[in-house]
Amino acid sequence: MVVEGKPFLLGGEGGSKSPARIGINPITLSANGETIYFGAMNGINWYSVPARLLREGAADAQIASAIQRVGSKPVSDGASTDAEGNHFITNLADNGIDILTSKGELKPFVRDPRFLWPDNLHFGPDSWLYVAITQLHRNPAFTGEADTRRAPYLIARVWTGTRGQPGR
Repeated sequence: MVVEGKPFLLGGEGGSKSPARIGINPITLSANGETIYFGAMNGINWYSVPARLLREGAADAQIASAIQRVGSKPVSDGASTDAEGNHFITNLADNGIDILTSKGELKPFVRDPRFLWPDNLHFGPDSWLYVAITQLHRNPAFTGEADTRRAPYLIARVWTGTRGQPGR
């Protein structure tokens, strides 16, 4: 993971620093609630699995065999999926958001130097996508150094032109 041009290391505050390898986040749900989309934070693949398998308590092997690769993604912390099946995914290395289109094409959507660790994404009304900017990589728990987070702390709003599920 690289953020602001520097490797993101874990083990700050006196710990032994090592490259971050984080398997959580992001995860989204399709507009109809039938498909779960997910990927590892520092992974570069985006996957899907039928939600009914989890609701029905299917066996792990059945769930694993139903997972499909949807496309590529950047190193990210958050995502949201619109009603048309486009996936908006944070891009930590490039201070922005990428879009994985419903046709499987990954492309830049927003780049902004103020997007210092764009964390999570949620659709609001009228095609607006809200982005929490956390500066997580500047926290002393990760840097082992002084707190370098600086105001302004942001919740940004980005126009998508598509319909999303508010709160997802």
